[in-house]
Amino acid sequence: TCALPIYSDNRIIHDLSPDVNPPKYHRIYQDFSLASSTQKIDRAVCLTTPGARNNYYHWLIELIPKFFLLQAANIACDSTYKYLINGSGQFYEKQSLAYFGVSTADIIQTFPGMRLNVQSLIVPNHSDDYEAVPRWAVDFLHQAIQPSTQQLKALQSQSSRKLFIYRPQSARRHIANFTEVKDCLEREGYLAVNPGSLTFEQQVSLFRTADSIIAEHGA
Repeated sequence: TCALPIYSDNRIIHDLSPDVNPPKYHRIYQDFSLASSTQKIDRAVCLTTPGARNNYYHWLIELIPKFFLLQAANIACDSTYKYLINGSGQFYEKQSLAYFGVSTADIIQTFPGMRLNVQSLIVPNHSDDYEAVPRWAVDFLHQAIQPSTQQLKALQSQSSRKLFIYRPQSARRHIANFTEVKDCLEREGYLAVNPGSLTFEQQVSLFRTADSIIAEHGA
């Protein structure tokens, strides 16, 4: 589900496509031939990352911070680029990308076996060390993603700043005695919230103004 950049002569750019095998024995050769592509693009930005597909956490922590690297390199995110994304079409993907000026029309959804001929490819990439979330990535998210004035005004009339997060659409991680826990927390002033029913901007505003958050978590 992630991109594999190669040179025009079909050699893998190994720094951007690490593997346990040497470059000439990369495991990608076992999957499909690196034949020439018929789809050509002038300029593109590769924003793929292994864990981002269908995972909100990895999307927000690993993919979105790549915009910081683009900004640091003075690369403007505009319609002169196409954006290669390995997402899954979730609503938060397009909404969060729009936050950084990427329109739906400029998004190219990648898929296994996809071949593109890109004349100029930009691949923002940070450390492969996933043992801890980079501090600069968290700082960037805090600074770059701000609640809108309209959303803040709407939340000012809300009496509770304490949130109880539940995800009824999730296939796992359900609280066995959910109703009992929910009733108990509501008596303590907590507001039960299903983030999946909110837009990306609404989620940002709600969490940025919260004083206390209770939720189950885990991979």
